[in-house]
Amino acid sequence: MQYINKAEILGRVGDVRTNKVGENMVANLKVVTERIYISKDGKTVTEKTWHLVTVWDNVGGPGIGEIKVGDIVQAIGPIFYRKYVNIDNQERFSTEIHASSFKVFPSGTSSDEISLLEEEEAAPQE
Repeated sequence: MQYINKAEILGRVGDVRTNKVGENMVANLKVVTERIYISKDGKTVTEKTWHLVTVWDNVGGPGIGEIKVGDIVQAIGPIFYRKYVNIDNQERFSTEIHASSFKVFPSGTSSDEISLLEEEEAAPQE
């Protein structure tokens, strides 16, 4: 049996930090996703969750330097957990998605347009 460690998110970029590592570029993104639901008392609730995504320049999509705050991104990849000690000597934990597949959609793209683009990519080519 093969085990699977894979996450997929579609969200909006809230922060972008790029670094050069050897000859490669890496982007560390903060991406927010939203879940909208109706609470027990009938109110619409929007729950936001922030994710850390690491993208290397060889993963596809635009150049790392072209990713902007506000862009909508789709990231697919394994989840990694890190434990580290911060500058105040406190133990911290971090959860990251290391993107093995990555797409950027312009910031004005609607979810309906993203669905259509994904359907077109999935359709067999003639």
